[in-house]
Amino acid sequence: MLLEGWCVGARAIPYDSLQKPVNTLEQERDPHQVWRKYMNEQLASSYQIFFEQFDLLVMLKAPSFDCVKQWRALQESKLAKKVQQLKQDNEKSHHNGAGDAQFRGLMDENALNEFMMHYERLTKYMLCNMPEQADVVMELTAEHNIQRVEYNNELPVGGV
Repeated sequence: MLLEGWCVGARAIPYDSLQKPVNTLEQERDPHQVWRKYMNEQLASSYQIFFEQFDLLVMLKAPSFDCVKQWRALQESKLAKKVQQLKQDNEKSHHNGAGDAQFRGLMDENALNEFMMHYERLTKYMLCNMPEQADVVMELTAEHNIQRVEYNNELPVGGV
């Protein structure tokens, strides 16, 4: 089985690193570090129990958090184009609008920026620390190409 995800394998951030806000969301909405501490407690406990079940951890390492933001914006743009095409197709077929719920959830630039701020601290931490923890690290270029592959541990018998 293969599991892919943005923060798969993440570990808790050192407590001292949680103190200073990394963005306006943390500064304005989490001044007492309630969310940051809760996230960290979950990463240190239940998520680690889950992550320990993995046979192999592969990191696709982005060049920077700014690249991650650009890539997420690109995903959103592609999704918006698909949704627009679906809407046009529905209008051509005289769709009555009953299924418009399928078109909700797209993020405009402000919503996307806010969404990204929720993951900024953990993503930046992972970009610095995950390469030492992952079994395989694939460093990516800004264009999504694999620039380098590093193997930190022996691969399981029989390969991947």
